[in-house]
Amino acid sequence: MQKVTHKNCSETTNSPSKRPPFIQSKMINFDKNHSIFLEYGYGFLSVFIISVLSLAGFVAFPLMKKPYYKYLNAFFTALAVGTLFADSSFELFPVVCIILFQYFFRSV
Repeated sequence: MQKVTHKNCSETTNSPSKRPPFIQSKMINFDKNHSIFLEYGYGFLSVFIISVLSLAGFVAFPLMKKPYYKYLNAFFTALAVGTLFADSSFELFPVVCIILFQYFFRSV
């Protein structure tokens, strides 16, 4: 929401000359081919890990009649809830910090 209201995604603010100096100094300049390999490599790795974890659910399906199935099911449910909570926290926490910082220190 903050990106939309402050128009951080507009073309004029994304040009290199319009970026604040502290952002320009912290930007990493990778070789173009190197960054493409990194992007596709990490993307492939994350899809592979998610696929392997989904196969764990498929393997757990025949174990439904076993006595330890409820513990396995509780583990996977806790893993899913923890993952969703962590993802939402990492997405929302910086935005909330920025909004609070602007609210408290802009009025000084």
